[in-house]
Amino acid sequence: MLLAAASNPLAAQLIAWLILLSIYMSPSIVGHFRHYKKMPKLIIANIVLGMTLIALPILLVYVIVKTRVTSTQTSFGQIAQPTGDSTALGSPAKSKAGRQPKTSQTSFSQIAHRISDIRDQKIFARALNRYNAELNIWQEERQDLLDTIEMAKTGKGIRPDDLNLLPGETVFLVITSVSLIEIKKGPSTYVGKSSGISVPVAKIGGRTIRYRVGKTKGHVVSGTPYPEATDKGDFYITSQRLIYIGAQKTATTELSKMIAATIEAGTITISSTSRVKPTTIAYGAHLDNRVRQSIIIAQGWHHNDPTSAVEELNQELLTLEKRKPQIPPTPK
Repeated sequence: MLLAAASNPLAAQLIAWLILLSIYMSPSIVGHFRHYKKMPKLIIANIVLGMTLIALPILLVYVIVKTRVTSTQTSFGQIAQPTGDSTALGSPAKSKAGRQPKTSQTSFSQIAHRISDIRDQKIFARALNRYNAELNIWQEERQDLLDTIEMAKTGKGIRPDDLNLLPGETVFLVITSVSLIEIKKGPSTYVGKSSGISVPVAKIGGRTIRYRVGKTKGHVVSGTPYPEATDKGDFYITSQRLIYIGAQKTATTELSKMIAATIEAGTITISSTSRVKPTTIAYGAHLDNRVRQSIIIAQGWHHNDPTSAVEELNQELLTLEKRKPQIPPTPK
């Protein structure tokens, strides 16, 4: 302890202050506890001395360790002077003592870079999975469009067995299990008010019979229309007609009499001069493009102008090519 105090001025000062403090506090502590007869003064003095002896080594070890850590960091920060001959390029050679040891800061930087790399790899893996899924969908859509363009060029369609075709008629699309949608009306309600008086005229069996004099004024409000699937069947698009054949109903629209065909959210609404109400058929939103493209082909061949249909479909192909998913950038 004395050697440590001699080699370290700060340790010597701490030891001196603790000794003075213990000398100063011992009489007061003994005097404070002197009224306790069961605790002799010698025991109290030994307790104070023991506490001092325990505290001194702890503080001394702390000071010595702190001093050595500081001196070690200082020695690590120093750069040794180069010794020996110069190299061929004229730069002085570094001595072995000049090599700086790897510190904990360098290790932490490596760990941080490693964590960043792992995070980037996970982000890239998720982006790659999303890209592959989008690419598969895009490739399927592109292949379907190429097949449709080929059908528009050749005019070769489908030959269903359960449909009687007209002379020169070609089927370009068949969709099974579609629904025929019809507009229904909800229940009507009466809205109005009544005015007048009610006069009691008799009493039978304890119940009063009343006679009302007045009038009622109001009107009937029609129910709110709502769509409802009334039948299920198959839908055909040919070079001459749009045909629905269901279990209970059948609807046919000739292309020469068709006014408009509105495709929206998995349904097609067909307006024709031969029908008062439009015909709505639900087939599913994933078939919207197929239905629209088939109608383009059907109208082109119906008017003996398939070239216009091919050109329109080629424009769609160019637009689709621009929407091709891009490969995500690889992490650096």
